[in-house]
Amino acid sequence: MNYRKIYFLIVKRAKNRKECPDNFCERHHVIPNSFIKNDIKVTLTTREHYLCHKLIYKYCNKRYGKNNKRTQKALIALFFLSNRMRINSSRDYQTLRNEYILYLRNKRRKIRTFYHEDFGEFTGTIKELCNKFPDLNPSLIFMVSSGDRNHHKGWCLNKKISEKIKNKEHLKRKIYKFVHDEHGVFEGSIFQMKKAFKDMNLNSSYLGAVFRGKRNHHKGWKRVDFCREKIKWTHDIHGNVEAGITELSNLYPDLKLNKAHLSSVSNGKLRQHKGWKLLNE
Repeated sequence: MNYRKIYFLIVKRAKNRKECPDNFCERHHVIPNSFIKNDIKVTLTTREHYLCHKLIYKYCNKRYGKNNKRTQKALIALFFLSNRMRINSSRDYQTLRNEYILYLRNKRRKIRTFYHEDFGEFTGTIKELCNKFPDLNPSLIFMVSSGDRNHHKGWCLNKKISEKIKNKEHLKRKIYKFVHDEHGVFEGSIFQMKKAFKDMNLNSSYLGAVFRGKRNHHKGWKRVDFCREKIKWTHDIHGNVEAGITELSNLYPDLKLNKAHLSSVSNGKLRQHKGWKLLNE
């Protein structure tokens, strides 16, 4: 069978007709875009589109063999075209694809209610809202309706949210208070903190965990009210030092101090750890 000839007969027929005979049509690269980057496209019916991808795969398989890159790319395109809805024939693809497009269109036509502090209440479809206010982005309004965004240019699903937007209360970020041995006290939002200390590559989730008390610190940053008093230590060689457990182990890396053992010393469970004891004044 001459797959190449059949393929170009379908393409030629599609180019010569003025309108698509089907309700739903799809754009197709005559020369597969994965083979050569191009803009040569033709409008096909859903059934023709499926058949064309099947013919491309069969032609490549026959001419180049299964292990050729072009055959593999054609196979991937056919697989995703078929497997996304478990399709075995072009007729099945046409039926299911048309049903899916109708479902999407009906979803877009759904009547919704939006609120705006200045323009009031609007009831209608997303398309009607965007036609009335051309500066709106339909995709972003759809995200508002599905709950993925709070608002788009003031339009939202709730009157309370619209009032917050007008008063700019939605822009107010939660204020946190952290302290660091080197950088001191920082007061502000986590976003502002990350911006102020870019070099530290702070993690928002870890900082939130520190604030909630689930972590002791993140890269040295602690909650102000979680900062413990420094412990007074003494050593026969190194003398007296006033520092926390982590700070002490960082001061003397050569000693390879065990933090758990130092904690036991501070709690009175151990007398000393590698010569370090509590200073009794």
